[in-house]
Amino acid sequence: MPRTASRATCHPDRKHHAKGLCESCYDIAYAESHREECRAKSRAYYAAHREARNAYEVVFHAALKLEVLNAYGGARCVCCGETLITCLSLDHINGDGAKHRKETSHGGGGALYGWLKGNNYPPGYQVLCFNCNWAKGTNDHCPYRDALYQGG
Repeated sequence: MPRTASRATCHPDRKHHAKGLCESCYDIAYAESHREECRAKSRAYYAAHREARNAYEVVFHAALKLEVLNAYGGARCVCCGETLITCLSLDHINGDGAKHRKETSHGGGGALYGWLKGNNYPPGYQVLCFNCNWAKGTNDHCPYRDALYQGG
């Protein structure tokens, strides 16, 4: 829908401004016509609220990570049993993490957690600690698991 649509074509179910645009389209049109002013206000806001914003992000991402880990069997490495949340990560079971990141262009970490949640936690992932995940990625298996099976 064009951003300069009239009331007849611009979201008729929404509240409209006097200019005939719904609030959403009006906000977009305003932001486009006042781009530098909006950017300056945004930069000033984030500079003034940087610490609070960073604190919120830390709490938000920690809660999201825990939610995702729990969706994939709990906050415990399936290889070595590590339970320290900061040491845990998700592993692509089939070893296709790089391919998946390129296809979805979301990267890893928090972006991956958001993608998984948004896609109803698809299969193909497991919880591993960073050590086991790295070892699996470089050796095609985790040597820790081998040591357990050999009694070491």
